[in-house]
Amino acid sequence: MLRNAHRAGWLVRTALALSALVAASIVVTPSVARAATVPCTSSVTPKNLDDGAARVGSRHPHLKASFYAACPNVSGALSSSNFIYFWCWHRNSYGNLWLYGRVKGTETKGWLSIDSLVNGVIFTNLADCPTRV
Repeated sequence: MLRNAHRAGWLVRTALALSALVAASIVVTPSVARAATVPCTSSVTPKNLDDGAARVGSRHPHLKASFYAACPNVSGALSSSNFIYFWCWHRNSYGNLWLYGRVKGTETKGWLSIDSLVNGVIFTNLADCPTRV
């Protein structure tokens, strides 16, 4: 009887350890896989083709090195007082529209999701950023 109790305890501990291992792999694996597939360099060349502008929304976004949220920041957090001059646009592989632009009063340039802008965006040319051949 003692042998069966010991064996049952071992089975329970093994099942719990395996469950924890599976749960950890489920939590960690998707974010690692997603980050590895996002291209933070691209064949898109930003050019100043648009004369639109807008104020940044209240979520304090960062300008990015490319048109994916997982890409590195090129600026500190922007505030709702920042104004962005649009250069051109690009839709990423997830279907999200990003703009390349410059922060008013600075030479800071980078990519910003249009979800980060307040209502009342002035779209004038809505020019796609050219793709390098």
